[in-house]
Amino acid sequence: MYAFASSGESFNSEAISTPGTPEPRPASLWETRPPSSFDYQLAKDAHDTDRGLLLLAIGLVIEPIPVIGLLGLGLALIGAIFVMTGRGAFGERHSKYVLLAAVVYLIGFIILFSIGLSIEPDIQSVFQSTTNPATLSARLSDLIYGYLIAVAAIGVVVGLATVVFTYAIQNRRGKILLWLSFSISILLAVPGFILASQLRQSVFQAISTSDPSPLYDVINQGQALRVLGIVPAIFYAIAYLNARSRITEGQIP
Repeated sequence: MYAFASSGESFNSEAISTPGTPEPRPASLWETRPPSSFDYQLAKDAHDTDRGLLLLAIGLVIEPIPVIGLLGLGLALIGAIFVMTGRGAFGERHSKYVLLAAVVYLIGFIILFSIGLSIEPDIQSVFQSTTNPATLSARLSDLIYGYLIAVAAIGVVVGLATVVFTYAIQNRRGKILLWLSFSISILLAVPGFILASQLRQSVFQAISTSDPSPLYDVINQGQALRVLGIVPAIFYAIAYLNARSRITEGQIP
């Protein structure tokens, strides 16, 4: 008889471990208790952020495209709302960044809306103030140039808010994409100011010769320049999709 049998000990197969076989993993707290309402809320917030980033990415790419630009703006707005409602899933830092960016967006939108409402009355006031073509073209171009500077300044601030919006949940690659997008946006403002410098001569020719074609040329170039805004928008979209991928893969604590 074998020694262990004669000693009265029973054979226990579970006591013998095969060399190299890992020890059984103890159950985690998540596995040993039912999910709470807090867990469900975190999952909902993460899902809201996930789909919000997707809508933002799609909306930003569509927004600079003529005709369908309003659709892109609407999608981006809905996406931003989803990211705001789900901000609590990824820590206090991300939540603060999202709120800060949202406040900047709101203030920027209010200012831009006010500028849009005041442009037409201001232009009418310029036309009523003088009939001299040279004076009229100078005042009109100065007015539009001033509006352009204001819009560009707001664009810089809103661009920084766009960077901050998802900065806390980005990895190094995503942060580089965000700053690259912002830099391209700034560079695109340079040809806009160059184009605006041609406005005075175009307005003068349109008024003095009754030929609006030079003014139309400047307007068409401005519209083409706006379409170039799709370039930084694509990089912003890639950065947002990068953050979304991190959420899907569980890389964000």
